Amino acid sequence: MKTDEIQEALSEVLDCAPEELRPEARLDAFAWDSMARVTFIAVARTRFGVKVSGAELAAFRTVGDVFAALGR
Repeated sequence: MKTDEIQEALSEVLDCAPEELRPEARLDAFAWDSMARVTFIAVARTRFGVKVSGAELAAFRTVGDVFAALGR
């Protein structure tokens, strides 16, 4: 999947503009809390067919970590 597709989905979950989600941006600068992670788990599975765990998402520090995990 393309980075811009992941960026768009993540921006919807975090309620921010996709342009704000540069790879080096720290997730803790956004509303990356447990509810956002649970929501993103569902989005990743339904939109992209990717299973990602809550523990995996909790370990992510940057937007680039999300791009890398979903782009594998």
